[in-house]
Amino acid sequence: MKKIAVVGSINTDYTFKCNKLPKPSETIHGEEFKINFGGKGANEAVAIARLGAKPVLFGMVGDDLYSKENLKNLKKQKVDTSHIESLGGVSGGSAGIMLDNNTNSIIVIGGANMKVDSSYLERHKQSLLDCDIFCLQLEIPFSTVDEVINLLYENGKTVIFNPSPITKLKKSLLDKCQYVIVNEVEIKELPNYKDNEQLLKAYKGRLILTCGADGVYFYDDGVKHVPAAKIKDVKDTTGAGDTFLGAFAVAISKEMPLKDAILFANNCAGLKTTKYGAQTGMPYLSEVEEFIKKNSKN
Repeated sequence: MKKIAVVGSINTDYTFKCNKLPKPSETIHGEEFKINFGGKGANEAVAIARLGAKPVLFGMVGDDLYSKENLKNLKKQKVDTSHIESLGGVSGGSAGIMLDNNTNSIIVIGGANMKVDSSYLERHKQSLLDCDIFCLQLEIPFSTVDEVINLLYENGKTVIFNPSPITKLKKSLLDKCQYVIVNEVEIKELPNYKDNEQLLKAYKGRLILTCGADGVYFYDDGVKHVPAAKIKDVKDTTGAGDTFLGAFAVAISKEMPLKDAILFANNCAGLKTTKYGAQTGMPYLSEVEEFIKKNSKN
């Protein structure tokens, strides 16, 4: 199996479950409050680890209590944390999540994640290049992501890029990624967007459009559709996209055909929604195999 690396954020998630989101100046009663480990980078690394691979996570944390707990958790989840730096005088990243009827709205505070810069990359350059497949997002500085993608492209590495939170991107950057994974909102912000089919065709086999319960779309001699996993009891969609990305990376590392890789990632993301917490709800490989076996009989 090829070596998978994740370059990205490490956060603490503060989740508020409620029946409706408050309007401006409104105070409402919520139903539940939880503190969980999160951050797109850490989430993807945990998803990869739970699916039997051995991910290497590159990023930074602060010197606050929750940063220390994040590191403990990542090690417990069997993520390689040897390249995560702890920065004094800075808090770790955090995310406020409003969970409203199984959908989520999120505010992210970068904290130490925003210190993952060129000097950090230089210190870990050789370790980065020792890996084969890379997952990247946009919860660390965009300039860093741009630099990493260019470095990996020059060295023939496989890049799986989820440009989220979405920002304006150049086509030249996307062209250096083997796979770009976006949802139905993010795709409209990509360069030269006219409609979904047009852009999927332009990035034949490289642009993957995730649409939640409507499944996933990609282009291969026409737009292809892979249905979402059949899940009856959805509890929390937080981290489902990160689970998809991590699972997709594992599938690619095993050289699965694209459609099979998407189907595997769909099943993993679907299973994640049956449990609460971005990371705590992520499935283990044995659970995914049992789910696939059970559904193949139906």
